[in-house]
Amino acid sequence: VPAIKGALSDLAQACTACHGADLTGAQTDAGPAPRLAGQNELYLAEQMHAFATGLRANHATMTAIMRNLDGAQREDLARQIAHLAP
Repeated sequence: VPAIKGALSDLAQACTACHGADLTGAQTDAGPAPRLAGQNELYLAEQMHAFATGLRANHATMTAIMRNLDGAQREDLARQIAHLAP
């Protein structure tokens, strides 16, 4: 079931600060934040896990955010974002 705008979880809403109001990407002071909406769920979950475990350490903010989430929270977030229209 696709997520609808305004029905984002608090966690997904937090992503909008960098990735844009509709999670289709945005330019930030730290550089571009890529589109998340509509990405493959498994890809999103893998990248979130990589940030959480330090396998991917190219963005300190993402590393810190993902380390504060457990695996189930990351999977739920990936599922929700994957179902957003790009």
